[in-house]
Amino acid sequence: MGKITSVRAYANNEVAYIAWDIDDRIDDCLGFEVTRIILDDQGNDTADRVKCAAWVAFKGQRNPYWLPQDTGVWPIQKMSWRDLTLRKKRRGAERRPDEVRVRYEVRPVGDVKPGLAPVPGQAPRTVTVAKRDSKGKPVIGANGKPVMIQDKEYSGQRRELGYLGPAVSSNKIHVTRHRGKFHSTFTNGILAAQWLGNVLLEDGIVGPNELIEKLEDPADPHRKYLAGDVLPLLRE
Repeated sequence: MGKITSVRAYANNEVAYIAWDIDDRIDDCLGFEVTRIILDDQGNDTADRVKCAAWVAFKGQRNPYWLPQDTGVWPIQKMSWRDLTLRKKRRGAERRPDEVRVRYEVRPVGDVKPGLAPVPGQAPRTVTVAKRDSKGKPVIGANGKPVMIQDKEYSGQRRELGYLGPAVSSNKIHVTRHRGKFHSTFTNGILAAQWLGNVLLEDGIVGPNELIEKLEDPADPHRKYLAGDVLPLLRE
């Protein structure tokens, strides 16, 4: 049976790109679990191990609220991935620090069966979301505010997965904007389009001029996230 032969990772100061290769078809493979490992100053692994975020569900499941799961629940169904949550948390506008070193592990997964180590995970959790009508628009209550309900974060049963082979490590990369004599940094505008749409809908509705007001407020956390490290660099 085929196996992963190499994994390579690259990063700027915002996102990482990971790609891998195999030597032959991996029988029964449904995708790949991708895990980020933060390294210490000596380049050794720390306890900070996080499976990367994924948004695309299996057939028979739906992700109506566009909430991320990790790649142990929804594995990557191709040979490369962008780690868009390298600097930002999956929910909210809090950003992780830069000037860190990381590596990635990629591991093939398929439906669990005897002899395979199961992939850790859990069934869909219950979350608080805005109730939607048949057209996907928020339902507004008598108080003029969206009606909030409890619902599963995604629909359908969790697919039980097992590991088809060992994890293969990438090279170690430095998440930095310093490149010799040059400093380079990027905004998060285009990549954050779906993320921003869901942030604005966290309370169930997008108010008039809500985005414009956020962009005009220097203290707004969403504006800071969209700007990335560009404004601090310009001030320097």
